Amino acid sequence: SSWMGGPSAEKILQERKAWQVPCQSCKTTWEYPRKELHFVLPGDKHEIAPETHQTVVIASNIKEAAVQEKLVKHACFTREGRFAGFRCPRLVTGFEYSADSGEVFFEKEAPREDAKLAYGRLITLNRWWQQLTITGLFMGFSILDLQANALLFFQLLMTPGYEGFFAPTVVCMLLWLFFVVISLALAIYEAKHEWASKSSVTIGDIITEVHWTERLLCFMSLALLRFFFVTGEVKDVVIQVHPWKSIQPYAALKMDGTRSHLVGFLNKDAYAIENRSGQHQGLPFQLLGKAVTLGFRIYALIHMPVDKLTVFFSSPATVTTAIWTTVKLKSIMHQRRKVYKELAETINRVSDGDAEMDKAKSHAKKFLHQHWKVPLDDDGQVKKVARVVAARIAHCQAAVQARLRASCRRHLESGEAAAVKACGLAALREHRATGNLRGGGGAAAAATKGCGVAACYAAGTLRSPHPAWVKR
Repeated sequence: SSWMGGPSAEKILQERKAWQVPCQSCKTTWEYPRKELHFVLPGDKHEIAPETHQTVVIASNIKEAAVQEKLVKHACFTREGRFAGFRCPRLVTGFEYSADSGEVFFEKEAPREDAKLAYGRLITLNRWWQQLTITGLFMGFSILDLQANALLFFQLLMTPGYEGFFAPTVVCMLLWLFFVVISLALAIYEAKHEWASKSSVTIGDIITEVHWTERLLCFMSLALLRFFFVTGEVKDVVIQVHPWKSIQPYAALKMDGTRSHLVGFLNKDAYAIENRSGQHQGLPFQLLGKAVTLGFRIYALIHMPVDKLTVFFSSPATVTTAIWTTVKLKSIMHQRRKVYKELAETINRVSDGDAEMDKAKSHAKKFLHQHWKVPLDDDGQVKKVARVVAARIAHCQAAVQARLRASCRRHLESGEAAAVKACGLAALREHRATGNLRGGGGAAAAATKGCGVAACYAAGTLRSPHPAWVKR
């Protein structure tokens, strides 16, 4: 087989093999792709040494044996990369794979056209340390930013000589405090929602049978982690690497002499949303607060008789966190729009009794409920409130359809209007691409009756005596 738009599979495997670096200690050259796997379940008797260089699967809930075997055989820890313009081996933190066949695709490798791609996350000690350091740096810069802003406002309000700038200082300080309080309130709200979910009897990941002081300390810790946007890969590492899961693919591996965990997700964007769940609500308010303080610093440097060096050297933390927050927010919003569209398309598909499609629709509804707060009832169906919203949307669609029909009647002869009147909005979606009908009069009417409103609603490519209303 070959990958669409890329070289043959054999050539790709040879390139991947060239990425592998021998062990720094024993100079062992790792086998790729791996030919032999050992499956060891908890409690099984085996003679495999802890320091083995063999590939061992300790725990796994990947149901398809062929997919599991291909995943483990073709996963690797290093890939070809560049640093400062030079080629070098880089750490692999995740890869896409075919959920049907188990074929693994790394960066810049085009998958097969029919591949249904999921995302596998490799959790290693290297990546955990990196994530922990990045999280600590962001939290440190955020704390420095809060402290610098508080000290600056306090100094300007309490130091004599700034009486003429009392009003702008107080206004900017109150705005900054407002956005900080809103961000903290959202963090507490998200922490409360997560606490209720993870302390329920169905999940039970939080121990609540302790003294109220310990519960309060745990909840405050969770709220602070939410306030400083700690990712789920750091915050929920116990849950992610635990082998007891319902449907999420997981495997604990001893591979190339290194212990690691492989965790599967719906796709790469879905992983990013789960990893940064709830951050899309607090990031805009924190970004607005940083914009206020940055604007005030520029105003103080230009108009106020302040110590320029003091204001300048108190700004790096604010500038750094503002840029960091902007990048985070832009990435999250793009991924949420993309995943929401995919989930909506999955839910709107007709299953026709297909068990796999029903399972995918159920998973999509749960994902919407978790990350978009779409209410579901005990049966996993949309609650009454959401049904009312859906009914209103259907009403609006019917109104749009009626207006399209009225427009058709005004611009077509009576014979053709009768054909257009039978058009449906569902056909509009299904046959959107059909817009290149040729001919007029009865021929155009007959073709329009078959394709629905799509011929009228497409990009104005319907060749008829009335192109103007088609474009509208």
